[in-house]
Amino acid sequence: MVGVQVMKEAQARIRLDSLTGVRWWAAFAVFVFHYHNVGNIPGIGLGTIGYTGVAFFFVLSGFVLTWSASPKVTKPQFWMRRVARIWPAHFVALLLALPVFYPWDGPTATNWWEKDFALLPILAAVFLVQGFSTNPLVLFAGNPAAWTLSSEAAFYFTHPFANSFALKLKKAQYLIFVVAILALGILSVKYAGLTPTILNRFWEFFLGMFAAHLLKRGFRTGLPAWVGYLVTMCLVISYWLLHVRGFNPALEATLEPMRPFYLPIIYMLVIIILASSDLEGRRSLMRWKPMVIAGEISYAFYLVHATVLYLFLGWYGRSDSVLVFIFLLICAFLVAAALHYLVERPCEKRIRAWADKRFGPKTS
Repeated sequence: MVGVQVMKEAQARIRLDSLTGVRWWAAFAVFVFHYHNVGNIPGIGLGTIGYTGVAFFFVLSGFVLTWSASPKVTKPQFWMRRVARIWPAHFVALLLALPVFYPWDGPTATNWWEKDFALLPILAAVFLVQGFSTNPLVLFAGNPAAWTLSSEAAFYFTHPFANSFALKLKKAQYLIFVVAILALGILSVKYAGLTPTILNRFWEFFLGMFAAHLLKRGFRTGLPAWVGYLVTMCLVISYWLLHVRGFNPALEATLEPMRPFYLPIIYMLVIIILASSDLEGRRSLMRWKPMVIAGEISYAFYLVHATVLYLFLGWYGRSDSVLVFIFLLICAFLVAAALHYLVERPCEKRIRAWADKRFGPKTS
């Protein structure tokens, strides 16, 4: 039993760079989706599926946390590590967003994204509890992109308990656990508008946990990474043909209501393929160093992209120029890089060092 545990911990230390690289493309997809509010450029219709990049992040979060989980890390230590990982960059990005979404002289009549300053919703955003509300003015308060972080914070809190439970399951019990996750997914989709967002997205996080446990138990797909890329491209193109171009209205009408259910499952399969490929030492474009660096910056990019887009929209209005698209993409990436290297990384390092010393296992 000890040998199996040692092997699992050794596996968890293997860098799954393909998953880091692919994070950039998920963040980029969200950027393209939101760019529709700034202008239309050739091919932007392919990015309409970008709103589901959030679902990919939720599944990936469950996978990464479970893959890297160690019994040597205490619960308070784990929680403080997650605070160190997301909160400093979130807070600074929130400060950058406030002048854009809450102008000092009040909202402009033509700028639908601007709001009157409201202290309680913004405080909810600061402490990442806005996802418990179904009121859009609260859910999207502060930095609108940060609504997903409230869900992540809830995932982080429950992960040590859920992971301990999953580790104790036998194979037959684990199958029941998977069926329960899928049932929760169906209920979450059915009652999405009636319950807080946090509760609706838990099943996606559990999907990622399941994928990580599957690989930790020795499962491998034997497939190269390009199969995962091909699945993703087919998904994007089919969504564009059906949802944007109206290629087959009857089929689209059938698929659309359950899209929030089956897309996270497809994303989970892509994650399994890419992770398995890395574990088997196969080549992968996402392991290219620039892709990995972009993936590392992707969290900061996600936090600031809307601020950059709506700042431009408020100043200059809509533009269908490809050059403007490239310019705003570069601007958002540069702001994200500054946030990543000047705030995210150094703050995480310092807070994590303090947390490990304060809350780590006591040695006699």
